[in-house]
Amino acid sequence: MERNAPVFSDMVKSFKPAKKYTSSARINSLAFSFDGEHLISANDNDELEVFQVADGSIHRTLHSKKYGVANVNYTHHHTQVIYSSTKSDHSIRYHSLHQNVYIRHFPGHTDRVTSLEMSPIEDQFLSCSTDRTMRLWDLRKPTCAGVMEVGQSAVGCFDPEGIIFAAGVDSETIKLYDLRTFGRGPFSTFKLTPDRALNWISLKFSLEGNAILISTNGQSLKVVDAFDGTTRALLGGHKNTRKLNLKGTFSPCGELVLSGSEDGFIHMWNSKNGDHVGKLDGQHPNAVTSLAFNPFFDVIASSCTHVCLWLPDEQYD
Repeated sequence: MERNAPVFSDMVKSFKPAKKYTSSARINSLAFSFDGEHLISANDNDELEVFQVADGSIHRTLHSKKYGVANVNYTHHHTQVIYSSTKSDHSIRYHSLHQNVYIRHFPGHTDRVTSLEMSPIEDQFLSCSTDRTMRLWDLRKPTCAGVMEVGQSAVGCFDPEGIIFAAGVDSETIKLYDLRTFGRGPFSTFKLTPDRALNWISLKFSLEGNAILISTNGQSLKVVDAFDGTTRALLGGHKNTRKLNLKGTFSPCGELVLSGSEDGFIHMWNSKNGDHVGKLDGQHPNAVTSLAFNPFFDVIASSCTHVCLWLPDEQYD
């Protein structure tokens, strides 16, 4: 059901926990499938847990004891995922959940992979690593399509149309690349005023593609204009004294930014002016480090050592 942005924003503020599950270890990442029917989480005990969104039940638990699992993402098929390895090597693995076998692995990174981002429309994905490279891949090919050398660190994301990707370099510069001509270098570069006390830990485009959310390992986030890099809003008020990687996200309407917090709450801000507009209490016993909106249904997923599925108040049904 379509809703205008203010109504959707009010609906998000009404979300309440509907289902909660305890994992065997800290959950390091979670993601909804592109059709919205499934949710997957990866934890530090080398487990993948697959949930059915319709009833919130755990569908299956899989293990990757030899390689470990982190940065899990669905491909465009709901039985296939990619994730980074935490043991043995730094390869990225392409896994069939249905058959519980590896389809392919992608070697190349020489140090820990810090993020993976799947293209919203194609079989391409981005990876960033502490080996000071950002790589572009295609699921159908074992070797990377492109390597971008970065100074110290990088984060990356695709725009909603899957035509452009952004690279956040050294926590101060955003470079925009056209996928069709990325070999020529960035077509636009924005240098932001750096805060040496903070590191960028993720970038995310708004659904409209006109804004980029910068999440940090500190107690602030930033929304910048995707066309000229000017700051639209500074967001603060949540707790992150331990410098955890708390990745924020836009609400689908683009009116709100949500982020987990060290205190177990999910905090919300107005994305236009940065006002703190409330928080959601899922009674998480630890810091909420992963957060995702379902692409088709009114469901939010959040995690710490628990996975919590949220639904809006009944008045919005």
